[in-house]
Amino acid sequence: MHVPLPLKLGLIALLIAGASGCTSEVPAEISSEPKAAMEGITSTITVLLDERTAAGVASIAEQYEADTGVAVQFRITEDLLADVQLARSTDVVDVIIAPHALQPDLLSGGFIQALGGDPKPDRYLTGAVAAFNLNGVQYGIPLSHENIALSCVAEAMPNSPTSFDEVVEAGLAVVMNDGAGDPYHLFPIQSSFGARVFQAGQNSSDTPQLAMSSPENLAFASWLGANAELFDLASNTETAKKQLLSGDKSCWLTGPWHRLWFEENFGQDGWEVYPVPSVDLQPAAVFLEVIGAMVSSNSQSADAATEFVVDYLGGAPGQVSIFNSTGFPPSNLAALEMISDYKIPFEFGTAGLDGLPTPSNAEMDAVWYPWAQAQVEIIGGAEDPEAIWAKMVRQIQAAIG
Repeated sequence: MHVPLPLKLGLIALLIAGASGCTSEVPAEISSEPKAAMEGITSTITVLLDERTAAGVASIAEQYEADTGVAVQFRITEDLLADVQLARSTDVVDVIIAPHALQPDLLSGGFIQALGGDPKPDRYLTGAVAAFNLNGVQYGIPLSHENIALSCVAEAMPNSPTSFDEVVEAGLAVVMNDGAGDPYHLFPIQSSFGARVFQAGQNSSDTPQLAMSSPENLAFASWLGANAELFDLASNTETAKKQLLSGDKSCWLTGPWHRLWFEENFGQDGWEVYPVPSVDLQPAAVFLEVIGAMVSSNSQSADAATEFVVDYLGGAPGQVSIFNSTGFPPSNLAALEMISDYKIPFEFGTAGLDGLPTPSNAEMDAVWYPWAQAQVEIIGGAEDPEAIWAKMVRQIQAAIG
């Protein structure tokens, strides 16, 4: 019995959130410029976050208190949603640090509020900012992101490929989960046609508009049918590893959770990470898993919390400090450049520059399985690719209403 695709992707998301394999590679000490002390009676703000992130936020909190006189307390959690609900009924939480996948639950529960002032979105990866934006309203700022990329044996692919044909010629492994398919890993190819899952700007909308019937998506379906020989439906993680070790393949479309395996078999300098080259005219956008900071809706110190989120957690020094403890690439562009000496996190981080947040709306649960099945049927040559794709769209529309 195979694991259903949505569950597999949930497991992937857990790996992304907690097992990247990135070591805590510490850049030189950094500090922020002092600010004038805050006015008013606020003396403390409380941040709800996981233990790993807290280690990086600690130095930011110290700087913030030194600058403003406002102390920062931590509430460490292993179950964020449960603790948010507890905080609502017992005492106040001012700042919530969480994956963007939880934003719909936080919004529907009334646990977070729109950011006040200027969140300075130009400082970050566009897709990472979009992960916390709904209908033009910014509810949080991104702290770090994670994504797949081309992980290549350096001897076989010493430089970033300039075309997808170059990758195909060198040999590309894309795991198809023993015939279950994998739209998550195929998405950068699909997106390079300009294809999207939902209409732009509705990543977490209550009423998202499905975009899968667009001409760009149909163009991808036709391409997939014409290039079916590139994909082995029987492939899995173990076959991909064997292909790279034997030299049958040079690159694997995967994420940083396989870092230790690459380093054990090829050495730290024996592999490289590259952006996925476009198959068509648009950038190949990978899915992004984003961690961000949001202001609690029941904060009694919203101004102080907003300043801490935007100016301290959102700034380059703060994001490098968080990188020190988590190993996840910063979403602040200046901070990402500051970790450029730390090869693998930097290469994965920059491979996500054109990325899009993984859709986190409830309707996405009805998309994964039909999407995967359609791709499997197309690769297997069951019938006309566009006919298969149209059937998939009807199935998804019927499920989401």
